[in-house]
Amino acid sequence: MPKILFQDNAEPLKLAIGGWNQGTVMEVGKGRVALFTEGMMFSSQRNLKTNKVHGLRSYGAEQNARFLLNVMNCFFHVFA
Repeated sequence: MPKILFQDNAEPLKLAIGGWNQGTVMEVGKGRVALFTEGMMFSSQRNLKTNKVHGLRSYGAEQNARFLLNVMNCFFHVFA
């Protein structure tokens, strides 16, 4: 954690999170809800200065599109 709360230039805490749950889909009442801790994998941005792609279509995240489709299919009990 930063030594000074809300200091913009503070060094971020780095933790290995392998095996942690970062999202879930669960039944609530008569429906389902999907909760995720971070939404970058569901969107896609391009840095116009560097032309680097982030999010859904970023390098190393080729499985994000299939994952997003599977999450959406979960609401209809359809799995590919």
